[in-house]
Amino acid sequence: MRWLLDRVTALQGEAHRRPDDGALALELAIAEKLLGRIEPAFAGLRLALERLPADDVPGRQRALFVLGLTWGDVRRPDEAVRCFEATARLGPDTRWGQAATAYAAAYREHHALD
Repeated sequence: MRWLLDRVTALQGEAHRRPDDGALALELAIAEKLLGRIEPAFAGLRLALERLPADDVPGRQRALFVLGLTWGDVRRPDEAVRCFEATARLGPDTRWGQAATAYAAAYREHHALD
């Protein structure tokens, strides 16, 4: 786990130097999520989605997918499904889109969502 803490520290330093870098914000948010730091993960994922270019479909899909997982962590399956569906809309035939479609269906079934 020490390596992850070191990674977060390094990413925080880079993020300070490059505040407009959406890909960097995404990497930091994912590391925060892995550490169980949910609020910084949410903030970083939202920032990443603001900063990632519209044409960076894989990056945006990854951010939305992880945001969906994070909503699942805080027991908000409705929000998780919304994120998974948004991921799939960006590219249903991509690896992220296919995974998101499956996750949305599983969440809908497991949580009896419409």
